[in-house]
Amino acid sequence: MGTDTENNMLEQARERIDAALARLQSSANAAAEKIAGAEAQAADTQSSTAAIAEKDARIEALESENLRLHEQIATLSLQQDTPPVEKDDSRYSELQAEKNALQQNYDLLKRQYTSLQDEMEGMESGNSNDGTSSGNDKELSIMKATVESLTEERDMIRMELDKAIQELESFLSSNQTAAGGH
Repeated sequence: MGTDTENNMLEQARERIDAALARLQSSANAAAEKIAGAEAQAADTQSSTAAIAEKDARIEALESENLRLHEQIATLSLQQDTPPVEKDDSRYSELQAEKNALQQNYDLLKRQYTSLQDEMEGMESGNSNDGTSSGNDKELSIMKATVESLTEERDMIRMELDKAIQELESFLSSNQTAAGGH
């Protein structure tokens, strides 16, 4: 009977070892899954960060374009304030072409801004759906503030551009009338 008891004890010990190994294997598998999930989340975060950096670069380019257009409008306004020395058809054509170019640039800028804003909203809704970390939330809030600032600046530029275009049109109209209705 001593041998049977020893065999039972050995059998029980082997079962306990097998159970411990199974728990250890299960824990290792769970840890591997967590690591894979963390790596995937890190890759997502990196791609989001890269997308945000790209959007920042595009915002800077739009701000630069806004500034350039603003300077052109200011230049035109200053030119418009000075009375023309003489009636000149080439000056009329030049001003008309410049007005058209300004309008095209403004329209292009407006489309780019709208496109960027749509992408930002898409990224924002994507980030809110995938439960990203607070670091991305901070970047997103910075991006939102930037978009709001750009929206205000765009509206101001739009008003200034509309005013400059109206002044330019009235200037061109008065020159056209003075030149004999060209």
